[in-house]
Amino acid sequence: MANSAKSTGKNRHLGWKEVESIQKDPRPLKIQKYLANFPDATRLPEVAKAITKLPAAQQSDLLPQVEQAYVQSMEAKPTARKLLQYSRDFPN
Repeated sequence: MANSAKSTGKNRHLGWKEVESIQKDPRPLKIQKYLANFPDATRLPEVAKAITKLPAAQQSDLLPQVEQAYVQSMEAKPTARKLLQYSRDFPN
């Protein structure tokens, strides 16, 4: 059980480092990799914000992927916080 908690903490730390890297250098491949590795992340709003720094064509490719990550996360483990974040980032 202790190893599981330790592993979860490590993964969370890696996820935070990935988001910081994405914020500094929002490359599409890096963002897609993050979404694949951390689908239940709580930092999706920061990833979505970083995407807005990219050209419109890349934004239109990546934002639906972030939205899908939100939906999958809410389906897997719904919380009020996730719903609020989703409604802020994707109001339509």
